[in-house]
Amino acid sequence: MIPDLRSRKDNIQKALDEKTFFLLICGGYQLFGQYYVAADNTKMDGLQFFDYYTETGEQGKRCIGNIIIDADLDGMNLRLVGFENHGGQTRNVKQPLGKVLHGFGNCFDAGYEGFYNGQVLGTYLHGPLLPKNPELADFIILKALQKRHPDLKASDLKSISTPYAKEARQVLYDRYKSEM
Repeated sequence: MIPDLRSRKDNIQKALDEKTFFLLICGGYQLFGQYYVAADNTKMDGLQFFDYYTETGEQGKRCIGNIIIDADLDGMNLRLVGFENHGGQTRNVKQPLGKVLHGFGNCFDAGYEGFYNGQVLGTYLHGPLLPKNPELADFIILKALQKRHPDLKASDLKSISTPYAKEARQVLYDRYKSEM
């Protein structure tokens, strides 16, 4: 997988240069950074688009569990919920996605989760990220549309009623909050 991804670096760089929006989850997030050091100390170069890097946690420990973060996405404040399961400890993230309220985030002691620079959103929130956070899904759709329609604003899009999604998300948030 990694050699295949590296073989596509020029195409990915072209997409970045053309302002394509990227959503990267877990390994994709890690591999847009400088490198990844596996549990056996094998160092794999990433695509090196960003300064962050990832190393496996001490003695194979993993960041596992429910997570809540507060994210600022271009001035839109979102509370995101998810599930994280990663051994990688991502460091040197200068533009984190959000502040961890519950869970681990980029590494055991980071206090912050993910990466966001206005065009690339990298995260360890799995399980499943978009259905649990419909406002984030809407945000990503808006960012994708803005590539061809740069003046488009969230207010220009028709709102879709998602009462069940919002209710389900609130149940998850309340459950995770009780773990805090």
